[in-house]
Amino acid sequence: MAGWAVAHQRPQPVAPFETPVSLEDSEAFEAIPRRYVLCKQDRAIPPALQRLMAERRDCQEIVELDTDHSPHLSATAELAEILDRFATREPVS
Repeated sequence: MAGWAVAHQRPQPVAPFETPVSLEDSEAFEAIPRRYVLCKQDRAIPPALQRLMAERRDCQEIVELDTDHSPHLSATAELAEILDRFATREPVS
């Protein structure tokens, strides 16, 4: 899987990180429930920073995976189960 991922890497544009976003209906956006999948072995975004980001956005639920920055590749089934539970609003155990 790692070989496939490396072979398919592409440059990531920087503009989305630097471009301000404005929302026409910010109240509706703020009303959306937030949940977060924290990757405990992430070396791109350290877990402490992930926790801070999740706390600042008032995430209702934080689920930790003992995985790297790419859980869609390294913990596919576990991530799919968590996202399915998030989508159906069932608590993740």
